[in-house]
Amino acid sequence: MSEAPAEQDLRLICLRCDRVLRAKATWEGREANCPFCGSVIRVPERPPPGKIARAKAPSSSRRAFNFPCPHCETMLEADTGLIGEAASCPTCTARFRVPHLSGLRRLPAQAELISAPEAKEQPAHAFAASGEQAPQIVRDATGEMQIRCPYCSHLNDIDVDACDNCNAPFTMEGASSTSKVRGRSDATTSLIAGILSLPLFFAVVPGVLAVWFGGRSVAATNLSRVPLMAGIGAGLGFLSLIGAGVYYTL
Repeated sequence: MSEAPAEQDLRLICLRCDRVLRAKATWEGREANCPFCGSVIRVPERPPPGKIARAKAPSSSRRAFNFPCPHCETMLEADTGLIGEAASCPTCTARFRVPHLSGLRRLPAQAELISAPEAKEQPAHAFAASGEQAPQIVRDATGEMQIRCPYCSHLNDIDVDACDNCNAPFTMEGASSTSKVRGRSDATTSLIAGILSLPLFFAVVPGVLAVWFGGRSVAATNLSRVPLMAGIGAGLGFLSLIGAGVYYTL
């Protein structure tokens, strides 16, 4: 949507992520995917000069679903009207076909990879090809370099992967992926099991689960917050196992 010539562009705001997009004037009334959050939107009519129109909701007959990029595993979103269409991942630029839904639960199948980019072609930033939408490197009053978020203007440390304020990803590591989603889920499970394992230490099972899921979370993701949750859960589980050992020994 951002590659159209400026004189043919119309500007609109995504319904889901509130980011400013560009679309060709000939796309009025057409449904498309937001290149940043992946949600399905309908391009509105051209607004008056100087105004930015808000995108319209897609047809209610379409169903949105999430699936991972077959190359980098970044979580993407499409709808049933786009099944079988060729698309590009906004993070790694890989080309693929939107998967179909299968089974009684209508879950997405594995997306078909059409072409994988060479390593040198992969953008360093998730929005590196977005012009003014790309993160900006600036210096603060003390001369320290920081990253200015293009969406909320929050200043972040130079080495972060995502905005501390709105969570917009700055790098490929900051984009959501299946491994990170799994890591967050395992970390939450570990923490809950760890808390339950203390009063139920004699049951042993909660402690074992806390340690198991904590280890899986640390192995699945390198996000600093997730291993902290997993570490707390695993630590509580380990303490409960020690208590269970003492209890059954005595």
